Amino acid sequence: MPFNKHTGDVITFCLVAGATGLAVISGMAGQNKLAFILPLAAALALALGVLAITRFDAYVLVLLAARASLDLAKLSGSRGGGGLARAIDPAGLLGIQFIVMATFWLAAQYRARTLERPSPLTQALSVFIAACGLSLVSSRDMLPSAIELSRVLTAVVMFVVLEQLMSNPILLRRGLMAVYASALFPLAFTAFGFLTGNPRNEGKGGFLRIMGPFNQSNTFGRYLMLLTVFGVALWPHLEPRLRKWMTAILAGCAICLPLTYTRSAIIGACLGLLVVGLLQSKKLILGLVLAGVLAVALIPQLGSRFSQLAEASESTTHNGNSFQWRLDYWGEVVTLARRSPVWGIGLGQTQRITEAQKQPHNDVLRAFVETGILGLAGYLLSLAAMGRVAYLALTATEPDRREMSIRRGVAVGFAGCVVAFISVSLVANVITNVVNLWYFLTFAAAASCVARTVERTRQWRSATIST
Repeated sequence: MPFNKHTGDVITFCLVAGATGLAVISGMAGQNKLAFILPLAAALALALGVLAITRFDAYVLVLLAARASLDLAKLSGSRGGGGLARAIDPAGLLGIQFIVMATFWLAAQYRARTLERPSPLTQALSVFIAACGLSLVSSRDMLPSAIELSRVLTAVVMFVVLEQLMSNPILLRRGLMAVYASALFPLAFTAFGFLTGNPRNEGKGGFLRIMGPFNQSNTFGRYLMLLTVFGVALWPHLEPRLRKWMTAILAGCAICLPLTYTRSAIIGACLGLLVVGLLQSKKLILGLVLAGVLAVALIPQLGSRFSQLAEASESTTHNGNSFQWRLDYWGEVVTLARRSPVWGIGLGQTQRITEAQKQPHNDVLRAFVETGILGLAGYLLSLAAMGRVAYLALTATEPDRREMSIRRGVAVGFAGCVVAFISVSLVANVITNVVNLWYFLTFAAAASCVARTVERTRQWRSATIST
């Protein structure tokens, strides 16, 4: 029996509150974390399962709103690992549940003949996922590779589902609201840490870098990067009530991003905002320059962090995280492809084979080494398809550029995010940075639906006029 609107809102609130409570309790559980997390995760999964069966759209929105907080309940370490802890992480378990529920939902839509035709981006991502699956054959340790595959698959399935749901303008808006609702707990959690004098952080590269509820400062930084770029593009197109909330969220992102000291995310955010400024408002470019000067003046360590790029660093310690270290490591990693150039060595295997025990820090290289020529082709096709989605969305909304159209904000925001995402992927590991992949592909789904909707409207109007 379908629930009414108010019942659905109550369930949604309870689920989000439960996810937040799960994260908070897990952070307090200490050595008994497993005993706290598993029962709560099981209860949350049961509640979400019921919601998925009764209101699948609300189920997806809850997952989007809660996903950014779930890493605080992580049972494995920051590197993940391949043991039991990684396999039973709450985020991973909920991801598997989502794949199952989404598969049944998509099958039902197919039988009802309401399923939209797969977009070129869906097809490209499917090629990449298939190549990741084939790489299991040549993986030295199949379990960790299979876990990595399942994690990436959740992000791709989320895109496929959202591309169907967001064809409804109401669900498009709600989906974007859920993404920014996901920032409320991470920002509040970080603010509370500063107020109590002990924000959650990690010592890395000689700096204390805030992590929020994530398992790494880099992950937090790239999450803030995506939300900042897309949110700035969306801000002028929001009604006053929502604009106030967006202003508060963007202010929190602007404060926290530099304090993660994640160079790739900061540079990516600048490049993305530059694109937004060129497409939407040249004043933003001036504001970006002033913000950069202010950030360096208020956080002197930020300049030191970027100066490390010119410093030599030992490849075994990676303290400086310099570009030279990357060049040396890339030379070592690329030789691994000789073992299996077609299928790759297996997703997530680079850090288990190399002496440095680190990921490649370059997703193009990683796609080639770990998933072979097929995976590299799939990944490059995916990047090209993302660029195509951005171009089509921008072209479709061009007549609305002076109007307060949220569709234009989505198109411009995703264009900026594509530039930021690609720039980061060339020097970092974002393929399996699943939490950020979820939100990036959510923006991709929104842009894809905007392009489709506008084009269909134009075709309908043309057909009406001709008749």
